[in-house]
Amino acid sequence: MQEKIHWITHLRGIACMMVVMIHSTTWYITHPHTISLLEWDLANILNSASRVSVPLFFMISGYLFFGERSAQPRHFRRIALCILFYSALSLLYITLFTHINVELSLRNLLQKPVFYHLWFFFAIVVIYLLSPLVQVKQVSGRMLLALMLVLGILANPNMVPVKAAGVEWLPLNLYINGDTFYYVMYGVLGRAIGTLDTDKKWLTALCAGLFITGVW
Repeated sequence: MQEKIHWITHLRGIACMMVVMIHSTTWYITHPHTISLLEWDLANILNSASRVSVPLFFMISGYLFFGERSAQPRHFRRIALCILFYSALSLLYITLFTHINVELSLRNLLQKPVFYHLWFFFAIVVIYLLSPLVQVKQVSGRMLLALMLVLGILANPNMVPVKAAGVEWLPLNLYINGDTFYYVMYGVLGRAIGTLDTDKKWLTALCAGLFITGVW
């Protein structure tokens, strides 16, 4: 178990660096006329490769809490302290360096974060709240892949509609709505993948190839 915790800690650190990479490269992507084509391509590749960071955080939480154990009071206290601390820090920044209405930010604190960067803390609370109720069963790799195909692609309401002969074929309407559904699915996926036997060199090479292809 200790080895898994170290592994998760390293993965969480990589995800943190990816978040920094996303924010660091966004300016280059949104200002293509002020930089060279090579610089834009490099920024786009780094930004695209780092987009897995947020799903990774939900998958890590799901791996930890959607199994035999669930989130404990100390985990909720930690999240609450993070929200309070970073909200206070954001309010200080808003007050000193921006023209954003501080009173309005405080009034809407329970509806949206003080600063939009803090949305993640509110979203991850759902994983913690559901953890006593959810225990993911062990499934085969093929079954998991089929579920990912249906829920992540064929029935994903965010995908571009596919129409032919006057009929809209995709996405399938399974009444999936809202980002929270997919945040929970990331958590379920993290736990499901964690129960699979993935210690195979060919599988590692295949996943790496698919990741590179997706980024490219």
